[in-house]
Amino acid sequence: MKIIPPSSCPSCGDPTSFINDQLFCTNEDCEARVAKKAIKFCKVFGVKGLGEKQIEKFEFDCLFDVCSTLLALSATELSEIMGSSALAEKVHPQLDIIKQPVDIATLIEALSIPSIGTVQAKKLAPFFPYDVKKASLGEVATSKVQRWLEDNLDILGLFVLKTPKAEPLNLVPVAITGKLSNKMTKAKATEELRNFGFDVKSSLTKEVKFLICDTDQTSSSCEKARKYNIQIITYKSLIEGNIKHD
Repeated sequence: MKIIPPSSCPSCGDPTSFINDQLFCTNEDCEARVAKKAIKFCKVFGVKGLGEKQIEKFEFDCLFDVCSTLLALSATELSEIMGSSALAEKVHPQLDIIKQPVDIATLIEALSIPSIGTVQAKKLAPFFPYDVKKASLGEVATSKVQRWLEDNLDILGLFVLKTPKAEPLNLVPVAITGKLSNKMTKAKATEELRNFGFDVKSSLTKEVKFLICDTDQTSSSCEKARKYNIQIITYKSLIEGNIKHD
């Protein structure tokens, strides 16, 4: 039986689209998408107790609404939304972290900017928001950041920002063998992987932590990886975080 992916979002009804072999709603303000952004925002800042079920109770309209609401919430208001004063008492003090001067790199990561992961956020921070081209993110990522800023620059005005400090980038070495199932070129994959904290090596050596293989895992490269005890993984699994790396 052939499975036909939905052409419209079950949450907001807007059209869906495939991006890198994954199906997404095209509406940035879709309630389901905004809820996921809110969950990530809380996770990045270490706020515990605001998972999917609790976030849904807020009915956020957009990312600006997420940030402005969490910044302004009183303990009483939070208790009313969550339906539990005991839980609110645990969560509300944690929100103080976003009311203090925040690290720019942490905020960038928390705001779900397309193509920007932890490593790229640190790289972008010294130039954010007005000189993003100087961060050398690559043409595609830079363009996405600029488009995001056009729609969301006002969000930054909600926060007090710390002066960014340059930090070394600790990229996890990986290698690619064979063709990728999503038909992505190696150059494009290298750029995207760097956004997520991975450094694509031109050859397979003992320093490589993961070998990306979407096709035949009986190749000589895969055999070499097994010899070196290097984990073989698909591109999709690596991007979706189905592994742990330091």
